[in-house]
Amino acid sequence: MSLVLSTFHLTPAQANGGPIGNFNCNTGNFVSAAPDDGLLNTYFVQLAGTYTLSGGLGCAGSVTIAPGVTTIGSYAFLNAALTSVTIPNSVTTIGDSAFRANPFLTNLTIPNSVTTIGDSAFRANPFLTNLTIPNSVTTIGNSAFRANPFLTNLTIGNSVTTIGNNAFQNTGLTTVTIPNSVTTIGSDAFSDITSLATVTIGNSVTTIGAYAFYGDFSLTSVTIPNSVTTIETLAFSNTGLTTVSIPNSVTSIGSQAFGNIPAFTLSFSSETVPINTSAIGFTIANLSAPATLFSINARPPGMSFNTATGGLAGIPSTAASATAYTVTATNGIYSASTIFTLTVTGATATAPAAPTLNSATGGNKQLTIAFTPGDDGGAAITDYEYSLNGGAYTSAGTTTSPFTITSLSGRTAYSVTIKARNSVGLSTASASLSATTTDASLDASEAAAEAARVAAANAEAARVAAANAEAARKAKEQKELTEILAIIPKIAELTLGLGETTKSLYSTKCVKGKTTKYVKSGAKCPKGYVRKK
Repeated sequence: MSLVLSTFHLTPAQANGGPIGNFNCNTGNFVSAAPDDGLLNTYFVQLAGTYTLSGGLGCAGSVTIAPGVTTIGSYAFLNAALTSVTIPNSVTTIGDSAFRANPFLTNLTIPNSVTTIGDSAFRANPFLTNLTIPNSVTTIGNSAFRANPFLTNLTIGNSVTTIGNNAFQNTGLTTVTIPNSVTTIGSDAFSDITSLATVTIGNSVTTIGAYAFYGDFSLTSVTIPNSVTTIETLAFSNTGLTTVSIPNSVTSIGSQAFGNIPAFTLSFSSETVPINTSAIGFTIANLSAPATLFSINARPPGMSFNTATGGLAGIPSTAASATAYTVTATNGIYSASTIFTLTVTGATATAPAAPTLNSATGGNKQLTIAFTPGDDGGAAITDYEYSLNGGAYTSAGTTTSPFTITSLSGRTAYSVTIKARNSVGLSTASASLSATTTDASLDASEAAAEAARVAAANAEAARVAAANAEAARKAKEQKELTEILAIIPKIAELTLGLGETTKSLYSTKCVKGKTTKYVKSGAKCPKGYVRKK
Protein backbone atom coordinates (compact mmCIF):
# COMPACT_ATOMS: atom_id res chain seq x y z
CA MET A 1 0.00 0.00 0.00
CA SER A 2 1.56 3.33 -1.03
CA LEU A 3 0.64 6.83 -2.07
CA VAL A 4 2.73 8.95 -4.40
CA LEU A 5 2.22 12.68 -3.83
CA SER A 6 -1.56 12.93 -3.32
CA THR A 7 -2.84 9.90 -5.21
CA PHE A 8 -3.87 6.89 -3.09
CA HIS A 9 -2.86 3.60 -4.74
CA LEU A 10 -4.13 0.19 -3.62
CA THR A 11 -3.65 -3.25 -5.03
CA PRO A 12 -6.71 -4.55 -6.90
CA ALA A 13 -7.50 -6.87 -4.03
CA GLN A 14 -7.53 -3.90 -1.62
CA ALA A 15 -9.40 -1.45 -3.81
CA ASN A 16 -12.60 -3.52 -3.99
CA GLY A 17 -13.65 -1.56 -7.07
CA GLY A 18 -14.21 1.72 -5.17
CA PRO A 19 -13.95 5.08 -6.96
CA ILE A 20 -10.56 6.77 -7.13
CA GLY A 21 -10.40 10.45 -8.03
CA ASN A 22 -10.80 14.02 -6.78
CA PHE A 23 -13.34 15.35 -4.36
CA ASN A 24 -13.86 19.09 -4.08
CA CYS A 25 -14.01 19.75 -0.31
CA ASN A 26 -15.46 23.24 -0.94
CA THR A 27 -18.38 22.21 -3.18
CA GLY A 28 -18.81 18.56 -2.18
CA ASN A 29 -18.67 17.55 -5.84
CA PHE A 30 -16.74 14.49 -7.04
CA VAL A 31 -14.52 15.04 -10.08
CA SER A 32 -13.79 11.70 -11.68
CA ALA A 33 -10.20 12.40 -12.66
CA ALA A 34 -8.78 15.88 -12.50
CA PRO A 35 -5.58 15.88 -10.43
CA ASP A 36 -4.60 19.30 -11.76
CA ASP A 37 -7.93 21.13 -11.64
CA GLY A 38 -6.57 23.73 -9.24
CA LEU A 39 -9.31 23.15 -6.69
CA LEU A 40 -8.87 22.23 -3.01
CA ASN A 41 -9.19 18.51 -3.54
CA THR A 42 -9.16 15.35 -1.47
CA TYR A 43 -8.11 12.13 -3.15
CA PHE A 44 -9.89 9.10 -1.80
CA VAL A 45 -10.66 5.45 -2.37
CA GLN A 46 -13.60 3.43 -1.15
CA LEU A 47 -12.21 0.51 0.84
CA ALA A 48 -14.66 -2.12 2.10
CA GLY A 49 -17.49 0.40 2.01
CA THR A 50 -15.63 3.17 3.89
CA TYR A 51 -14.20 6.27 2.25
CA THR A 52 -10.53 6.69 3.07
CA LEU A 53 -9.52 10.32 2.65
CA SER A 54 -6.19 11.89 1.73
CA GLY A 55 -5.27 15.35 0.59
CA GLY A 56 -7.38 18.40 1.32
CA LEU A 57 -7.64 20.50 4.47
CA GLY A 58 -11.32 21.08 3.85
CA CYS A 59 -12.35 17.50 4.67
CA ALA A 60 -12.14 15.66 7.96
CA GLY A 61 -12.57 11.97 8.47
CA SER A 62 -11.25 8.76 9.94
CA VAL A 63 -9.35 5.95 8.30
CA THR A 64 -9.04 2.28 9.06
CA ILE A 65 -6.16 0.62 7.25
CA ALA A 66 -6.97 -2.91 6.19
CA PRO A 67 -5.40 -5.84 8.14
CA GLY A 68 -2.54 -7.48 6.28
CA VAL A 69 -0.98 -4.20 5.12
CA THR A 70 2.73 -4.25 6.09
CA THR A 71 3.91 -0.88 4.77
CA ILE A 72 2.34 2.55 4.84
CA GLY A 73 4.15 4.26 1.99
CA SER A 74 5.70 7.68 1.79
CA TYR A 75 3.18 10.57 1.61
CA ALA A 76 0.27 8.09 2.05
CA PHE A 77 -1.84 10.54 4.08
CA LEU A 78 0.08 13.79 3.49
CA ASN A 79 -2.05 16.91 4.11
CA ALA A 80 -5.11 14.77 4.84
CA ALA A 81 -7.83 15.90 7.21
CA LEU A 82 -7.83 12.81 9.37
CA THR A 83 -9.43 12.96 12.80
CA SER A 84 -8.33 9.45 13.69
CA VAL A 85 -6.45 6.56 12.14
CA THR A 86 -6.37 2.86 12.97
CA ILE A 87 -3.13 1.11 12.01
CA PRO A 88 -3.30 -2.70 12.02
CA ASN A 89 -0.64 -4.73 13.80
CA SER A 90 0.57 -6.13 10.50
CA VAL A 91 2.31 -2.83 9.63
CA THR A 92 6.10 -2.84 10.10
CA THR A 93 7.09 0.37 8.29
CA ILE A 94 5.57 3.84 8.30
CA GLY A 95 7.07 5.71 5.35
CA ASP A 96 8.43 9.24 5.01
CA SER A 97 5.77 11.96 5.50
CA ALA A 98 3.10 9.25 5.69
CA PHE A 99 0.86 11.21 8.11
CA ARG A 100 2.43 14.63 7.78
CA ALA A 101 0.30 17.78 8.18
CA ASN A 102 -2.97 16.36 9.49
CA PRO A 103 -4.41 19.32 11.43
CA PHE A 104 -7.27 17.39 13.07
CA LEU A 105 -5.34 14.33 14.30
CA THR A 106 -5.20 14.40 18.15
CA ASN A 107 -4.38 10.85 19.22
CA LEU A 108 -2.48 8.06 17.57
CA THR A 109 -1.71 4.44 18.45
CA ILE A 110 1.33 2.89 16.78
CA PRO A 111 1.05 -0.91 16.94
CA ASN A 112 3.76 -3.08 18.41
CA SER A 113 4.59 -4.48 14.97
CA VAL A 114 6.17 -1.26 13.64
CA THR A 115 9.98 -1.25 13.52
CA THR A 116 10.70 1.86 11.46
CA ILE A 117 9.15 5.33 11.55
CA GLY A 118 10.29 7.27 8.48
CA ASP A 119 11.44 10.86 8.08
CA SER A 120 8.71 13.45 8.81
CA ALA A 121 6.22 10.59 9.25
CA PHE A 122 4.05 12.50 11.75
CA ARG A 123 5.46 15.99 11.30
CA ALA A 124 3.28 19.10 11.68
CA ASN A 125 0.23 17.56 13.33
CA PRO A 126 -0.49 20.57 15.55
CA PHE A 127 -3.04 18.92 17.86
CA LEU A 128 -1.35 15.57 18.43
CA THR A 129 -0.98 15.40 22.25
CA ASN A 130 -0.09 11.86 23.32
CA LEU A 131 2.32 9.39 21.80
CA THR A 132 3.69 5.99 22.75
CA ILE A 133 6.45 4.59 20.57
CA PRO A 134 6.28 0.82 21.11
CA ASN A 135 9.18 -1.46 22.01
CA SER A 136 9.23 -2.88 18.48
CA VAL A 137 10.51 0.38 16.97
CA THR A 138 14.28 0.56 16.42
CA THR A 139 14.59 3.71 14.31
CA ILE A 140 12.88 7.10 14.59
CA GLY A 141 13.52 9.01 11.36
CA ASN A 142 14.59 12.60 10.87
CA SER A 143 11.85 15.13 11.78
CA ALA A 144 9.51 12.21 12.49
CA PHE A 145 7.46 14.16 15.09
CA ARG A 146 8.75 17.65 14.44
CA ALA A 147 6.53 20.72 14.82
CA ASN A 148 3.82 19.12 16.97
CA PRO A 149 3.52 21.94 19.53
CA PHE A 150 0.88 20.23 21.69
CA LEU A 151 2.68 16.90 21.93
CA THR A 152 3.27 16.86 25.70
CA ASN A 153 3.33 13.17 26.60
CA LEU A 154 5.92 10.88 25.05
CA THR A 155 7.03 7.32 25.80
CA ILE A 156 9.94 5.95 23.77
CA GLY A 157 10.17 2.15 23.61
CA ASN A 158 13.28 0.40 24.87
CA SER A 159 14.35 -1.01 21.50
CA VAL A 160 15.00 2.34 19.80
CA THR A 161 18.70 2.71 18.96
CA THR A 162 18.65 5.90 16.88
CA ILE A 163 16.70 9.11 17.32
CA GLY A 164 17.01 10.98 14.02
CA ASN A 165 17.83 14.62 13.37
CA ASN A 166 15.03 17.06 14.35
CA ALA A 167 12.93 14.07 15.46
CA PHE A 168 11.06 15.96 18.23
CA GLN A 169 12.05 19.52 17.45
CA ASN A 170 9.53 22.21 18.38
CA THR A 171 7.14 19.98 20.34
CA GLY A 172 5.44 20.63 23.68
CA LEU A 173 7.29 18.02 25.73
CA THR A 174 8.06 18.73 29.39
CA THR A 175 9.86 15.49 30.23
CA VAL A 176 11.97 13.19 28.06
CA THR A 177 13.35 9.79 29.08
CA ILE A 178 15.76 8.35 26.52
CA PRO A 179 15.97 4.58 27.04
CA ASN A 180 19.21 2.66 27.52
CA SER A 181 18.88 1.14 24.04
CA VAL A 182 19.57 4.47 22.32
CA THR A 183 23.16 5.05 21.18
CA THR A 184 22.75 8.21 19.08
CA ILE A 185 20.72 11.36 19.63
CA GLY A 186 20.59 13.16 16.29
CA SER A 187 21.16 16.83 15.56
CA ASP A 188 18.30 19.09 16.71
CA ALA A 189 16.50 15.98 17.99
CA PHE A 190 14.93 17.83 20.94
CA SER A 191 15.72 21.44 20.09
CA ASP A 192 13.41 24.45 20.49
CA ILE A 193 11.25 22.78 23.15
CA THR A 194 10.79 25.70 25.51
CA SER A 195 8.74 23.62 27.98
CA LEU A 196 11.31 20.82 28.35
CA ALA A 197 12.47 20.80 32.00
CA THR A 198 13.66 17.24 32.65
CA VAL A 199 15.84 15.00 30.49
CA THR A 200 17.06 11.50 31.38
CA ILE A 201 19.74 10.24 29.01
CA GLY A 202 20.16 6.46 28.81
CA ASN A 203 23.51 4.94 29.69
CA SER A 204 24.20 3.58 26.20
CA VAL A 205 24.21 6.94 24.41
CA THR A 206 27.63 7.65 22.90
CA THR A 207 26.85 10.71 20.73
CA ILE A 208 24.74 13.77 21.45
CA GLY A 209 24.31 15.54 18.12
CA ALA A 210 24.71 19.21 17.26
CA TYR A 211 21.87 21.43 18.54
CA ALA A 212 20.29 18.30 20.12
CA PHE A 213 18.75 20.31 23.00
CA TYR A 214 19.31 23.82 21.65
CA GLY A 215 16.86 26.47 22.80
CA ASP A 216 15.34 24.43 25.66
CA PHE A 217 15.56 27.28 28.14
CA SER A 218 13.47 25.46 30.81
CA LEU A 219 16.18 22.80 31.05
CA THR A 220 18.21 23.72 34.15
CA SER A 221 20.05 20.46 34.90
CA VAL A 222 21.19 17.40 33.01
CA THR A 223 23.19 14.29 33.88
CA ILE A 224 25.45 13.02 31.12
CA PRO A 225 26.16 9.28 31.51
CA ASN A 226 29.63 7.73 31.35
CA SER A 227 28.82 6.13 27.99
CA VAL A 228 28.93 9.48 26.14
CA THR A 229 32.11 10.16 24.15
CA THR A 230 30.99 13.00 21.86
CA ILE A 231 28.94 16.14 22.51
CA GLU A 232 28.64 18.10 19.29
CA THR A 233 28.42 21.82 18.56
CA LEU A 234 25.70 23.81 20.39
CA ALA A 235 24.15 20.59 21.72
CA PHE A 236 22.93 22.28 24.93
CA SER A 237 23.31 25.91 23.92
CA ASN A 238 20.67 28.50 24.82
CA THR A 239 19.21 26.38 27.65
CA GLY A 240 18.70 27.12 31.33
CA LEU A 241 21.89 25.29 32.31
CA THR A 242 24.45 27.25 34.33
CA THR A 243 26.74 24.40 35.34
CA VAL A 244 27.53 20.96 34.02
CA SER A 245 29.66 17.96 35.00
CA ILE A 246 31.44 16.19 32.14
CA PRO A 247 32.23 12.47 32.66
CA ASN A 248 35.70 11.10 31.94
CA SER A 249 34.33 9.17 28.97
CA VAL A 250 33.84 12.35 26.90
CA THR A 251 36.70 12.90 24.46
CA SER A 252 35.15 15.52 22.18
CA ILE A 253 33.09 18.63 22.97
CA GLY A 254 31.99 20.88 20.12
CA SER A 255 32.16 24.67 20.10
CA GLN A 256 29.52 26.30 22.31
CA ALA A 257 28.17 22.83 23.12
CA PHE A 258 26.77 24.29 26.36
CA GLY A 259 26.48 27.88 25.23
CA ASN A 260 28.43 30.11 27.60
CA ILE A 261 29.28 27.26 29.95
CA PRO A 262 33.04 26.52 29.58
CA ALA A 263 32.68 22.75 29.25
CA PHE A 264 35.94 20.94 28.62
CA THR A 265 37.83 17.66 28.61
CA LEU A 266 41.33 16.85 29.87
CA SER A 267 44.27 15.70 27.77
CA PHE A 268 44.53 12.81 30.26
CA SER A 269 41.67 11.77 32.53
CA SER A 270 43.78 9.44 34.69
CA GLU A 271 47.41 8.60 35.40
CA THR A 272 49.48 6.20 37.49
CA VAL A 273 53.01 7.35 38.34
CA PRO A 274 55.71 6.24 40.83
CA ILE A 275 56.38 8.57 43.73
CA ASN A 276 59.06 11.24 43.12
CA THR A 277 58.77 10.70 39.37
CA SER A 278 57.70 13.43 36.95
CA ALA A 279 54.03 13.05 36.04
CA ILE A 280 52.41 13.92 32.71
CA GLY A 281 49.48 15.56 34.48
CA PHE A 282 46.97 17.15 32.12
CA THR A 283 46.05 20.21 30.11
CA ILE A 284 42.62 21.56 29.18
CA ALA A 285 41.18 20.27 25.91
CA ASN A 286 37.97 20.84 23.92
CA LEU A 287 37.10 24.02 25.81
CA SER A 288 33.67 24.84 24.40
CA ALA A 289 33.46 28.44 25.70
CA PRO A 290 35.97 30.90 27.19
CA ALA A 291 36.93 30.47 30.86
CA THR A 292 38.48 33.10 33.12
CA LEU A 293 39.55 30.84 35.96
CA PHE A 294 40.38 27.19 36.56
CA SER A 295 40.46 25.47 39.94
CA ILE A 296 41.04 22.04 41.48
CA ASN A 297 39.47 20.85 44.70
CA ALA A 298 42.82 19.63 46.08
CA ARG A 299 46.38 19.75 44.77
CA PRO A 300 48.32 16.47 44.78
CA PRO A 301 51.42 16.89 47.02
CA GLY A 302 54.46 17.89 44.95
CA MET A 303 52.41 19.02 41.94
CA SER A 304 51.36 22.48 40.76
CA PHE A 305 48.08 23.66 39.23
CA ASN A 306 47.85 26.63 36.86
CA THR A 307 44.64 28.58 37.54
CA ALA A 308 44.99 30.53 34.28
CA THR A 309 45.43 27.57 31.94
CA GLY A 310 44.00 24.74 34.04
CA GLY A 311 47.12 22.59 33.67
CA LEU A 312 48.42 20.14 36.33
CA ALA A 313 52.09 19.14 36.34
CA GLY A 314 54.93 18.25 38.68
CA ILE A 315 56.48 15.41 40.67
CA PRO A 316 54.14 13.65 43.12
CA SER A 317 55.82 13.41 46.51
CA THR A 318 53.35 11.26 48.42
CA ALA A 319 52.25 7.74 47.58
CA ALA A 320 48.47 7.42 47.34
CA SER A 321 45.88 5.03 45.98
CA ALA A 322 43.63 6.18 43.14
CA THR A 323 42.35 9.64 44.10
CA ALA A 324 39.71 11.64 42.17
CA TYR A 325 40.34 15.36 41.76
CA THR A 326 37.58 17.69 40.53
CA VAL A 327 38.73 20.27 37.99
CA THR A 328 36.44 23.26 37.40
CA ALA A 329 36.38 26.01 34.77
CA THR A 330 34.36 29.18 35.23
CA ASN A 331 33.81 32.56 33.62
CA GLY A 332 32.22 34.09 36.69
CA ILE A 333 28.62 33.12 35.81
CA TYR A 334 28.80 29.68 34.28
CA SER A 335 30.96 26.73 35.29
CA ALA A 336 31.81 23.19 34.24
CA SER A 337 33.76 20.40 35.88
CA THR A 338 35.29 17.01 35.23
CA ILE A 339 37.35 14.44 37.11
CA PHE A 340 41.05 13.56 36.99
CA THR A 341 42.19 10.37 38.76
CA LEU A 342 45.79 10.08 40.00
CA THR A 343 47.50 7.04 41.52
CA VAL A 344 50.96 7.48 43.05
CA THR A 345 52.77 4.22 43.77
CA GLY A 346 55.63 3.79 46.26
CA ALA A 347 59.16 4.48 45.01
CA THR A 348 60.43 1.03 45.96
CA ALA A 349 57.26 -0.99 45.90
CA THR A 350 57.71 -4.59 47.01
CA ALA A 351 55.49 -7.55 47.61
CA PRO A 352 53.40 -7.03 50.74
CA ALA A 353 54.26 -8.39 54.18
CA ALA A 354 52.47 -11.51 55.38
CA PRO A 355 49.08 -10.87 56.93
CA THR A 356 48.30 -12.04 60.46
CA LEU A 357 45.72 -14.81 60.59
CA ASN A 358 43.53 -14.02 63.63
CA SER A 359 40.95 -16.80 63.52
CA ALA A 360 39.55 -19.63 61.46
CA THR A 361 36.02 -20.58 62.41
CA GLY A 362 34.21 -23.66 61.13
CA GLY A 363 30.69 -23.39 59.82
CA ASN A 364 28.35 -25.50 57.74
CA LYS A 365 30.78 -26.85 55.13
CA GLN A 366 32.68 -23.56 55.25
CA LEU A 367 35.36 -21.64 57.10
CA THR A 368 35.33 -17.96 58.07
CA ILE A 369 38.80 -16.39 58.05
CA ALA A 370 39.61 -13.21 59.97
CA PHE A 371 42.95 -11.49 59.52
CA THR A 372 44.94 -8.31 60.00
CA PRO A 373 46.75 -6.95 56.89
CA GLY A 374 50.50 -6.57 56.87
CA ASP A 375 52.38 -3.70 55.21
CA ASP A 376 51.26 -3.28 51.58
CA GLY A 377 54.85 -2.82 50.34
CA GLY A 378 54.06 0.57 48.82
CA ALA A 379 51.40 -0.69 46.44
CA ALA A 380 47.75 -1.26 47.21
CA ILE A 381 46.66 -4.78 48.16
CA THR A 382 44.55 -6.16 45.31
CA ASP A 383 43.65 -9.60 46.66
CA TYR A 384 44.14 -12.20 49.38
CA GLU A 385 44.72 -15.87 48.65
CA TYR A 386 44.30 -18.94 50.88
CA SER A 387 45.65 -22.47 51.02
CA LEU A 388 43.96 -25.46 52.66
CA ASN A 389 45.99 -28.32 54.09
CA GLY A 390 49.11 -27.19 52.22
CA GLY A 391 47.43 -27.14 48.80
CA ALA A 392 47.59 -24.53 46.03
CA TYR A 393 46.65 -20.93 46.83
CA THR A 394 43.20 -19.74 45.68
CA SER A 395 41.93 -16.17 45.34
CA ALA A 396 39.59 -15.09 48.12
CA GLY A 397 38.18 -12.43 45.78
CA THR A 398 38.36 -9.74 48.45
CA THR A 399 40.70 -7.36 50.22
CA THR A 400 38.68 -7.13 53.43
CA SER A 401 38.44 -9.24 56.56
CA PRO A 402 36.74 -11.55 57.26
CA PHE A 403 36.12 -13.69 54.21
CA THR A 404 34.40 -17.06 53.88
CA ILE A 405 35.64 -20.20 52.10
CA THR A 406 32.66 -22.24 50.93
CA SER A 407 31.92 -25.61 49.28
CA LEU A 408 34.09 -27.57 51.73
CA SER A 409 33.50 -31.05 53.15
CA GLY A 410 31.46 -31.23 56.33
CA ARG A 411 33.00 -32.38 59.64
CA THR A 412 36.48 -32.05 58.23
CA ALA A 413 39.53 -30.49 59.84
CA TYR A 414 41.39 -27.94 57.70
CA SER A 415 44.70 -26.15 58.18
CA VAL A 416 44.61 -22.64 56.66
CA THR A 417 47.27 -20.11 55.61
CA ILE A 418 46.77 -16.87 53.65
CA LYS A 419 48.87 -14.52 51.51
CA ALA A 420 48.39 -10.92 50.32
CA ARG A 421 48.86 -9.77 46.72
CA ASN A 422 49.73 -6.33 45.29
CA SER A 423 50.94 -5.20 41.87
CA VAL A 424 54.43 -6.55 42.66
CA GLY A 425 53.46 -10.03 43.82
CA LEU A 426 52.46 -12.29 46.72
CA SER A 427 53.52 -12.01 50.35
CA THR A 428 54.92 -14.89 52.33
CA ALA A 429 52.37 -17.11 54.03
CA SER A 430 50.78 -16.31 57.36
CA ALA A 431 51.05 -18.70 60.27
CA SER A 432 48.52 -21.51 59.97
CA LEU A 433 45.36 -22.03 61.96
CA SER A 434 43.11 -25.08 62.05
CA ALA A 435 39.37 -25.40 62.23
CA THR A 436 36.78 -28.10 61.64
CA THR A 437 33.71 -27.61 59.52
CA THR A 438 30.26 -28.68 60.56
CA ASP A 439 27.58 -30.46 58.54
CA ALA A 440 24.10 -29.18 59.19
CA SER A 441 22.40 -32.05 57.35
CA LEU A 442 24.27 -34.72 59.35
CA ASP A 443 23.75 -32.78 62.56
CA ALA A 444 20.03 -32.71 61.93
CA SER A 445 19.96 -36.43 61.06
CA GLU A 446 21.89 -37.38 64.17
CA ALA A 447 19.75 -35.15 66.35
CA ALA A 448 16.66 -36.88 65.00
CA ALA A 449 18.18 -40.33 65.63
CA GLU A 450 19.17 -39.34 69.18
CA ALA A 451 15.70 -38.03 69.85
CA ALA A 452 14.23 -41.29 68.61
CA ARG A 453 16.67 -43.28 70.80
CA VAL A 454 15.81 -41.24 73.90
CA ALA A 455 12.11 -41.65 73.18
CA ALA A 456 12.53 -45.43 72.86
CA ALA A 457 14.56 -45.59 76.09
CA ASN A 458 11.92 -43.58 77.91
CA ALA A 459 9.22 -45.86 76.57
CA GLU A 460 11.15 -48.96 77.78
CA ALA A 461 11.72 -47.40 81.19
CA ALA A 462 8.01 -46.69 81.43
CA ARG A 463 7.23 -50.31 80.45
CA VAL A 464 9.66 -51.69 83.05
CA ALA A 465 8.24 -49.39 85.72
CA ALA A 466 4.74 -50.54 84.87
CA ALA A 467 5.83 -54.21 85.00
CA ASN A 468 7.54 -53.66 88.36
CA ALA A 469 4.44 -51.96 89.73
CA GLU A 470 2.31 -54.90 88.58
CA ALA A 471 4.72 -57.38 90.16
CA ALA A 472 4.68 -55.41 93.43
CA ARG A 473 0.89 -55.38 93.38
CA LYS A 474 0.74 -59.15 92.87
CA ALA A 475 3.34 -59.74 95.61
CA LYS A 476 1.33 -57.61 98.00
CA GLU A 477 -1.83 -59.53 97.16
CA GLN A 478 0.01 -62.83 97.64
CA LYS A 479 1.37 -61.69 101.01
CA GLU A 480 -2.04 -60.58 102.12
CA LEU A 481 -3.52 -63.93 100.98
CA THR A 482 -0.81 -65.85 102.81
CA GLU A 483 -1.42 -63.85 105.93
CA ILE A 484 -5.16 -64.49 105.67
CA LEU A 485 -4.61 -68.22 105.16
CA ALA A 486 -2.35 -68.28 108.21
CA ILE A 487 -5.06 -66.67 110.35
CA ILE A 488 -7.83 -69.09 109.32
CA PRO A 489 -6.65 -72.05 111.52
CA LYS A 490 -6.36 -69.72 114.48
CA ILE A 491 -9.86 -68.46 113.83
CA ALA A 492 -11.10 -72.09 113.69
CA GLU A 493 -9.37 -72.88 116.94
CA LEU A 494 -10.78 -69.80 118.51
CA THR A 495 -14.25 -70.66 117.24
CA LEU A 496 -13.91 -74.21 118.60
CA GLY A 497 -12.75 -72.90 121.94
CA LEU A 498 -15.59 -70.49 122.10
CA GLY A 499 -17.97 -73.36 121.36
CA GLU A 500 -16.54 -75.42 124.11
CA THR A 501 -16.66 -72.49 126.48
CA THR A 502 -20.25 -71.81 125.55
CA LYS A 503 -21.11 -75.45 125.95
CA SER A 504 -19.57 -75.55 129.41
CA LEU A 505 -21.39 -72.43 130.45
CA TYR A 506 -24.74 -73.55 129.04
CA SER A 507 -24.69 -77.27 129.92
CA THR A 508 -28.34 -77.64 131.29
CA LYS A 509 -30.72 -78.75 128.51
CA CYS A 510 -34.35 -77.75 128.65
CA VAL A 511 -36.93 -79.20 126.24
CA LYS A 512 -40.44 -78.11 125.36
CA GLY A 513 -41.84 -80.26 122.67
CA LYS A 514 -39.38 -80.12 119.85
CA THR A 515 -37.78 -76.91 121.12
CA THR A 516 -34.51 -77.11 123.00
CA LYS A 517 -32.80 -74.44 125.11
CA TYR A 518 -29.68 -74.46 127.18
CA VAL A 519 -29.33 -72.65 130.44
CA LYS A 520 -26.44 -72.20 132.78
CA SER A 521 -25.55 -75.07 134.96
CA GLY A 522 -27.65 -75.07 138.05
CA ALA A 523 -30.22 -72.66 136.60
CA LYS A 524 -33.92 -73.51 136.30
CA CYS A 525 -35.45 -74.23 132.91
CA PRO A 526 -37.83 -71.66 131.56
CA LYS A 527 -41.49 -72.12 132.35
CA GLY A 528 -42.94 -74.94 130.31
CA TYR A 529 -39.59 -76.53 129.63
CA VAL A 530 -38.48 -79.82 131.14
CA ARG A 531 -34.91 -80.32 132.25
CA LYS A 532 -33.12 -83.17 130.50
CA LYS A 533 -29.92 -84.70 131.50
